[in-house]
Amino acid sequence: MTKARDIANLLSTANGKIAGSNLDVSFENISDTGTEGTKVASGTTAQRGSTTGQWRYNTTTGFFEGRNATGTFSTLEPDPVISSISPTTQAGANANIVITGSNFFTGSTVKFIGNDGTEYASPSVTVNSATQITATTPSTALTVSNEPYDIRVTSATGKISTLDDGLDAGGSPTWSTSAGNLGTINDIATGTHFTLSASDPDGTTVAYAETASVLSGAGLSLGSANGQITGDPTDVGSATTKTFTVNASAGGDTTARTFNIIINPGYDGSSSARASGSPQQIASVMGTTPTNGVYYFQNSGYNSGSPFQAYCDWSVSNYNSTGIMILTQKNSIPTSSVTNFSEVGTDAGSVSGTRGHGNTFTEQTNNILAGWSGDTANRGIVGMYADNGSIGSDLDDTSTLNWIELSVTPLVFRNMFDNTPSGGEFSGTISARSAGGTGSFYWSKHGHSEYPNHLQMGNSTSNSGWNGDNYMEIRRAGGDSNHGFFVKGDGNGAYANTSSGNFTKVGFFGFSPNNIRT
Repeated sequence: MTKARDIANLLSTANGKIAGSNLDVSFENISDTGTEGTKVASGTTAQRGSTTGQWRYNTTTGFFEGRNATGTFSTLEPDPVISSISPTTQAGANANIVITGSNFFTGSTVKFIGNDGTEYASPSVTVNSATQITATTPSTALTVSNEPYDIRVTSATGKISTLDDGLDAGGSPTWSTSAGNLGTINDIATGTHFTLSASDPDGTTVAYAETASVLSGAGLSLGSANGQITGDPTDVGSATTKTFTVNASAGGDTTARTFNIIINPGYDGSSSARASGSPQQIASVMGTTPTNGVYYFQNSGYNSGSPFQAYCDWSVSNYNSTGIMILTQKNSIPTSSVTNFSEVGTDAGSVSGTRGHGNTFTEQTNNILAGWSGDTANRGIVGMYADNGSIGSDLDDTSTLNWIELSVTPLVFRNMFDNTPSGGEFSGTISARSAGGTGSFYWSKHGHSEYPNHLQMGNSTSNSGWNGDNYMEIRRAGGDSNHGFFVKGDGNGAYANTSSGNFTKVGFFGFSPNNIRT
């Protein structure tokens, strides 16, 4: 072989350089005395070699690396450093946390580590620069029970930096509404009944949710955003307690509290099963002024505790909210008739017809209000419609109900109409009347010993016989054929319209109780 051919065989590259494969050269203890640096192999991760001890520059990662004895590459990469995070309190899910530090590189991951060691990976990590990473909290909010949370940044090559106890998940909601009974509602009530309230110390909006479907099963609903309990309760046959637990939740943290409400039958008087304690309760249950008419009532001391019907009037001035329960009444009396209280109430011991003015019925007199219990209003009501409008006094209107309120207990009111006490003066107060003003009333013999007792009411408290100041008289019994059940004085010493004999169109008495049936 000639020298020329040998040289040609060495020069196997296009630029005339000797190919590395044609060299068999080894170096030991190389010393590079230059100043620019010694160039080593450079290539992508995919171009890595497979020989232990190879050193190279990885153009994919941007780091120098060398293959170790385990067959993997060790990277000459600086460790990441976390300096701080913002915010340091975050109760929400998928919320941004900005991590500030150094040596952050593409491909880094972030984890939130609870105080029990549980790791929660950030679902979204953005390396904004070598000094900043934006990572989101998990899609399920971090809980207070596992705070504080460490923040860990791991580079693509496995380098790790941890900020201990860096993140607070916030406080748990605090209830403002006391546990236990919220109150009582009627099963016919609608709208908003109660409002639950809780707050979060971090200002996060609180959501409300039942742990079981107790309210929904009772026809009610709980507003998740406002804590309002609304709806039309399912009808109940008796007082029914509903106990339920509500979670107040904010930022993944929950505080539970147990409440109860009592649902009562809507005692609106519409049936014997829903008999009310009083007209006042009916108005309260209905939330509006009811329509005048016949309703069912029940009182433990009246009518043997059984439901009964009575006409109720809410149109009388001053009684729109309380109502008047009419217990007995009488229509107009013919001229030839002698008016006896027995025409209003009999001793037959039975009840017929409908209680209420404008309707005929009878009732045993000594049972009127006998045993009535629980009322504290002390409002006895006496009223009439008159036939003649020409006599010039305040109780002569032919269409307007004229009435007087007596400040007496139901028991006293009953005794007055049951001929008790037997004679003499019985003074009291007229607390209101249809024409305005107040006065007095008394129980007298009308100045005539032959006449049984009757009730006179007027501006005088003296027993002066034919008292011209009387503006209403209720006959217990009487011998004057011109007397109706209700008559009145004309202010001039005589009974008004005495020649008519048919003075009273409709007379009644009743009272305005305030009993509440529960």
